[in-house]
Amino acid sequence: MNTHIIICGGGVIGCATAYFLAVAGAKVTVVESDGIASGASGAAAGIISPPSINTSDDPLFEIKMVGFNLHQQLAQKLPDESGVQYDYSVTPRVIVPNTVTELSDLKSRLSDTQLNESPTELLDANLLAKQTGWIDKTKYGGAFLEAGAQVDPYKFTLALVAAAEKLGVKFITGKVTGVNLKEQTFESVTVDHKIIAADACMLSMGPWAKDASAWTNRAIPVRPLKGQIIKTQPQKQLTHLTLINGSNYAITRENGLLILGTTEEDVGFDTSITDAARDEIIAFGLTFSSALETAELIEQTACLRPLSDDGRPIMGELIPNSNLFISTGHGRQGILMSPAAGRAMSDLINTGETSLLDLSPFDPERFN
Repeated sequence: MNTHIIICGGGVIGCATAYFLAVAGAKVTVVESDGIASGASGAAAGIISPPSINTSDDPLFEIKMVGFNLHQQLAQKLPDESGVQYDYSVTPRVIVPNTVTELSDLKSRLSDTQLNESPTELLDANLLAKQTGWIDKTKYGGAFLEAGAQVDPYKFTLALVAAAEKLGVKFITGKVTGVNLKEQTFESVTVDHKIIAADACMLSMGPWAKDASAWTNRAIPVRPLKGQIIKTQPQKQLTHLTLINGSNYAITRENGLLILGTTEEDVGFDTSITDAARDEIIAFGLTFSSALETAELIEQTACLRPLSDDGRPIMGELIPNSNLFISTGHGRQGILMSPAAGRAMSDLINTGETSLLDLSPFDPERFN
């Protein structure tokens, strides 16, 4: 068992791993160059959806399902452990097609007798408007799916941090500028020109994890995928639910906000917000709901999600038998996957294996 672990990166993946390591009794130091959850972890929508059963062959199905179930378990204890309420709530989900092709796909999905999602009834536009109260401009209606959940992602990450700190985890501010190996075995990291030694290290720096390629001579093909969202305040309280249309969504908060997104922009490390993205997201929302016509625009944000070359997370030991680990590349669903990723990586770092997940689809060795 590794007794002192350094985690490079204070996003939700690093903080979840630190929490589970601390629960297991390890000494942990987390190094973050900016602020906790200062990247995508703090700016996401916080949607937690179970994966569709018809995607069970997808390598991501298991980590999503385990993540969804662990979120339910954490919601029962983490607020008390941390003293941070992070607004976990069960949220009805409505899938809404906007084209003939999307309508056909939805009908096929609902008619599949193997699905456990229920109810499986396609509602016409009038009935959907009546049942939701605000999804009132659809062409083809929509269908309710199995309920999901949501969290405030920034508060969720802070809850992990607060609980971890109570268990002895140390969080420090500094920029990691190198990983030091001796005969392909981890020895220390360089943080602001200072050397910090430990028994093991995990890199969880989101898209910035690619910097470690030069330090370790290993391929880490991860890049930033920019996403913008807008937060609006409708004039009236909307029914609490999540609207799904392809990769786009609209989700209500219990505080009355309506959050819409998101873009997928391959523009490097640019975090600026744009009028074009705002207009695109608003146009999407207006397609489905009249509530946006009079809503006040509260905030527009942009963040960088870490996306690997094959779209799968990069999780495991970066160099075999090195005690140098990595967990990044969770794309748009880092909040959903974070409990599963954190616990699985904690197991792997502590014992060399995990029974929680099959990590083989995420092995860093696939790129080397």
